[in-house]
Amino acid sequence: MLANRGLLKEYASIWSALLQIVDLLVVAVSGTVAGELYLEPDQVFTRGYLQLLAVALLLAVIVFNKFGFYSAWRNSSLTNEMRTVTVGWTAVMVALTLFFFLTKSGAEFSRVWAVLWFGLGLSGLLVVQLVLRQFLRWLRRKGYNQRKILILGKDPLMGDLATRLSKAPWMGLSVVSCEALVS
Repeated sequence: MLANRGLLKEYASIWSALLQIVDLLVVAVSGTVAGELYLEPDQVFTRGYLQLLAVALLLAVIVFNKFGFYSAWRNSSLTNEMRTVTVGWTAVMVALTLFFFLTKSGAEFSRVWAVLWFGLGLSGLLVVQLVLRQFLRWLRRKGYNQRKILILGKDPLMGDLATRLSKAPWMGLSVVSCEALVS
């Protein structure tokens, strides 16, 4: 069982690729669901809307990677994670709006559909991030995805930090040693 403790780190590139695929599925499905909810049946899968979804997926790959969606979030606050997801998805939609403007194609697409897509997409991306965060916390509490750390500092502060870390197993940080700095 201990041999599997580094499973997430060992296959980090595969996990990252899977997360990117899930995010792209959220983008595509939310656009399609928005179409099913608002557009006429003959409009949902027209060439224009499918091309727009393809452009959005390409932008999402670029923007989400630029915004660090697939970086380690271990020590980040939930607020910071949610802000990054929100700003990243908003950047994709702003880029699409700019695309509409530059290609003079905005009139071909429903604004209500676009707003609905934005809301559904954001909700889906936030839910995926929350589920992933909880899953990783659960794994860390079970002893997986652990990082060993060494604390250097002054004596009373080191002990306090080590105690706090031991009471937060979901962070996945285990203190190997505390060493006092000599001044």
